[in-house]
Amino acid sequence: MFSVGGEDLDTYNQVTIAQQGLTSGSVQPEFTNIENGLGLFSGRFHKNITNIPIDGHTIDSLACGQVTKHLRFMNTVGDFCF
Repeated sequence: MFSVGGEDLDTYNQVTIAQQGLTSGSVQPEFTNIENGLGLFSGRFHKNITNIPIDGHTIDSLACGQVTKHLRFMNTVGDFCF
């Protein structure tokens, strides 16, 4: 599953998250990329791809890789990596 968005959408989300922690939602952040206006113009795309075979090396890389091992995927022998 792919879900991607434009750089300005990411910036908007980061500003919103940062402001929520600081103000507890009492002040809404003002981020705009519209000239002479207020708003957000960006792109977003979602795509699901099914029936793609994954080989054992890829499964083990997901299960035991430095970035993904905390997600507790099982490796090819049915164990979790630590």
